[in-house]
Parts: sequence; C-alpha cells; structure tokens
Amino acid sequence: MSCKKALVALPFLGPLGEWVNTRFVDALEGEVRRRGEKWVFVSLGPGDLPGGVVEAIRDVHFVVILSGVEDGLAGLLLGYSQAMAVPVVGVDLEGGSRGGLSLLRDLGLPLAVLKGTEEEAWRDLAAEVLDEAFPGEGERGDYPGLLRHGLAIRPPHGYPEICRVFGDIESYVGEDGTLDPSWEKEMLGYASLPFSLPLSWAPEKVVTRIHCHRLLAPVLEGLFQEVVDRGLRPLVRTYGGCFSFRRMRGGGRLSTHSWGIAIDLNPDTNPLGSKGDMAPELVSLFREFGFVWGGAFSRPDPMHFQFCSGY
Repeated sequence: MSCKKALVALPFLGPLGEWVNTRFVDALEGEVRRRGEKWVFVSLGPGDLPGGVVEAIRDVHFVVILSGVEDGLAGLLLGYSQAMAVPVVGVDLEGGSRGGLSLLRDLGLPLAVLKGTEEEAWRDLAAEVLDEAFPGEGERGDYPGLLRHGLAIRPPHGYPEICRVFGDIESYVGEDGTLDPSWEKEMLGYASLPFSLPLSWAPEKVVTRIHCHRLLAPVLEGLFQEVVDRGLRPLVRTYGGCFSFRRMRGGGRLSTHSWGIAIDLNPDTNPLGSKGDMAPELVSLFREFGFVWGGAFSRPDPMHFQFCSGY
C-alpha cells in the first residue's frame, strides 16, 4: 500500500491548543484507517518559519488550513499550493471562519466545519476534509442517478470549476451589478416536470417547467421522474425557485441560483437556519444525482439543493 502525505497548518498554542491539534489529527488518522488507506500527516505550527512553506508543500497530496491560522501564513500556503496544483481544504473549528479562512472563501475553496465536540463530530469532520480534498474519488464520484440516466455531466467542485462547466457569469455582470440578458439566452433552458408543483409564494399558481441552466435540465428531468417512480411525489409539496440572479444572503459571492444550478423545495417548512422537515428519502435521491443538500451547511438551508460542491 503506497503512503500519501498531507500538511496540516495548526494555529493553536498552549495546552488547549495542543489538545485541539492532536484531536483533529487523530480524527484524520482514524478516518484513513477506516478507508483502508495509509497517510502521514505533517504539522506546520505557528512557530515554524514561513520560509519552510515551499519545502513543506513540495511532496504533499493536499494541505489543510485550520481556523485561526495567521493571514500571512495562510496566504503563503494558498499561493504555493495553487502554484503547485496541491488541493487545499479549510477547517472551521470556531463557526465563523475567522483568520486566514476568509481567503479560502474569497477563492471559492472548500471549507469543512466542526459541528459539535463529541467523537462523532470529529469523525464527520475528518471524513468531510478527505472528501473535499478528493471530490472525484470514492462514493462522491459515483452518482448512481446520473449513471442510470446515461448523463455524462458531473457536479463541479469549487468556483473555478463551476465557471468552467456552467459559464463565467461574472463576465456577464455590468458595472451597475445587473446581469446581461444574454446570459439567460445563451445559458438557460427548461426542465419539464412529470407533475405540477404549487409555487411556495403563490400556491394558487403551479409550475410544470423549471427555469434552470440548460446543462442541468436533463438531470432534473431524470430526478423528478424517479420521484414519481419511487412513490415520493407526496414529499415534494411546493416549489421555491431555481434560477435567480442574486448574491448569497449575508455574503458577497453569487448564489448558485445565479447559474440556475440550485433548486429550493418545500421552503415554507424548511427556512434558512432551521432543521426543517426535508424527507431523508428526497435528500438521498438528490445526492444520487450529484446534488449537495443545504441542510448540511454550517448555516443550515434545508430547502436548498445545489449541483456543485466546495462553494
């Protein structure tokens, strides 16, 4: 079995910091053992000289930057990692992505968030880090729903890949912040539904088509046909929208709705920030087709499903 190497940038000092650092690395080592892999995790702490960054990155397979890492060191790690095509994953242990993790957000790179302090939360964090570092491998790359329908498209990972697959939407945004109408003409289409859905904000009206990115249309058509075939139709109660050009709520980045690659369902009982009541059967089906569920976000958005990760 070949041995891989990862670099973990650790910001914490003192006894508590040492415990957190050790706890995280232990969780990573436990997860790779569970997967039957062999890894070596090398730490780069706040006392290490920035001059050793290049040498530290030279032979690693991915880099992990924990929340609290100083901006200058995080910038060096990001710059050299991207120049050397080494994947980078951020880890938010504080719930606010402070410190150097803001740079990862600006670049659209993946962030994994610790949700709790118990044993299971650390295991979930370690699994998320490995999945984010290698999004095309293992179960994340299978997408049985896409395979069943003979669809070649796969969900992109991170902002640059989203733009490569679905278009550089920022180049269509004018100085006044509005979207050029040519975007809709060139990029969007319609997915036909096998049943009608009431609009969440006007339930007396129904939709039979979803306005979405043209590349996503066959994915949604196959998915909603399986909703019917599996007897899950009663679980889809209302439609909350797909294409909508706007910035993320509380942030400056474009929402994935802007590309027409996200869909909201049952928003009345699944508002932003809540646990919601989205049926596990629906969540599982959407994942089979390559969607990420917003209910698993650090700030839950259980109505939301997006056909991309790492953003």
